[in-house]
Amino acid sequence: MINNFRTKVLGTLFIGFLIFNENTQCYAQEVTAPNSIYLELLGNGIIYSVNYDRMFCNNVSGRIGMTYFPALTSFFTTTENIFIMPVTLNYFIGDGNSKLELGAGIVYAQATLSTIFSNEEESASGIAETVIIGYRYQQSEGGFLFRIGFTPFFRFDGGLYPFGGISIGTSF
Repeated sequence: MINNFRTKVLGTLFIGFLIFNENTQCYAQEVTAPNSIYLELLGNGIIYSVNYDRMFCNNVSGRIGMTYFPALTSFFTTTENIFIMPVTLNYFIGDGNSKLELGAGIVYAQATLSTIFSNEEESASGIAETVIIGYRYQQSEGGFLFRIGFTPFFRFDGGLYPFGGISIGTSF
């Protein structure tokens, strides 16, 4: 289990290395609106997430997001305090406002569960790897931001969960 975890972490670091290789031109053009805030439906936050994204240069950004639900109740289960935090590093291909977005990162999730059959609460947490393959519209001088993409999850035990999301926000 530990060796599998190390392999996954090394794989994620390798993807980061590929993103920041010598062909990455962070000196090319300065982005005048490097900060973005957006709401993502589905995607890396599973149901929704509020995200902050920072452009490090014209084609590389980092993103951190948050999902929180105070309580969800179904017929048999009550879920308290669902917290999800996606963290990704993104690379953009293309010129102008429309770009191909490629990203990799992790998603941390934590939840507390209880059922109608038991008074005990169970707490669960975990980390999954994720990638982003999508389209991003973002004006370099700021304003409207739109994203849509394929965002599958890879669990450390080898599971693959295909997913996708759509985002709308602003850059400044």
